[in-house]
Amino acid sequence: MSTLFDSEVNARRQGNDYLKPDLWYMLKVILSERDGEATVTLAVRPSVSSRFWWTITWPAEDGTRRSVSSERLDLAVWRAIVVEERAARARAGGLPR
Repeated sequence: MSTLFDSEVNARRQGNDYLKPDLWYMLKVILSERDGEATVTLAVRPSVSSRFWWTITWPAEDGTRRSVSSERLDLAVWRAIVVEERAARARAGGLPR
């Protein structure tokens, strides 16, 4: 992930201390609006301190697949939220994704 993207993700996380993202609700909303399937994968990755790596993949409106990854599940969910929000802003105002 880019530094600018991670800065946006961290700003969202730190600006919402009282909120916790709900992965299952987010995927339920996405899949109720789009065809396809979403996956949450946990893999062993010795190069990170937790030794685990989470990946969330879901369908985009244009039929492609979106995917985010992180060492922690909560961070992967925040990344997915930012990706979806960027796509919504792009649709609404024609901004780049």
